[in-house]
Amino acid sequence: VQQRENFLREKIKNNGLRELRIGATKTIGDYVITDRIHDFLNQPDTALTLIVDNTKHLLHLLEQNTLDYAIIEGFFDKNRFGSQLYRREPFVGICPKDHPFAGREVSVEEILKETLIHRENGSGTLAILEEKLLEHNESLERFHRHICISSFKMIINLIKSGYGISFVYEVLAKSDPELGIFTLKGEPIVREFNVIYLKHADVREKMEWFL
Repeated sequence: VQQRENFLREKIKNNGLRELRIGATKTIGDYVITDRIHDFLNQPDTALTLIVDNTKHLLHLLEQNTLDYAIIEGFFDKNRFGSQLYRREPFVGICPKDHPFAGREVSVEEILKETLIHRENGSGTLAILEEKLLEHNESLERFHRHICISSFKMIINLIKSGYGISFVYEVLAKSDPELGIFTLKGEPIVREFNVIYLKHADVREKMEWFL
């Protein structure tokens, strides 16, 4: 109800200006929606607030009514949030281009011998990796060494410099030709990118503006 009231107030106050407040997780904000941002801002009378952060924080901002909706790749409670599928994306391993893993399918036992560089708690990519490890009764603590970095840019630089391996979405893995890509043995890991919003909120118009 509060969100609908805010939208009506915006329409009256902004005199035709279409103001959008959205969130995106880091993979999506930095590597997926750039063209859509350009398309939206190239239209007359548009204004945009974009917050790029991890899944946990974006869910909190939605509940605080700070965002109209968010585009995320992490897990969320479907009892609390409405959703619309944005796209599906493979989840892969990355390593230096000359690493023995590059271009291969490797086992969980093999990756445990490596240094793992991963995102912080609250990140969708970390949650997916931990879920996959749990299927094999393994955890982060079983790696030779693990390093937590919140910046994808720094993770990629460390990977290319030979400090370890990581797991990211394919769209990010293919963004740098100096990265090698590998997969885990077994079922391919493919996850959804979803547009999520407060349950029962009517954000259809604002979704049409951007999506």
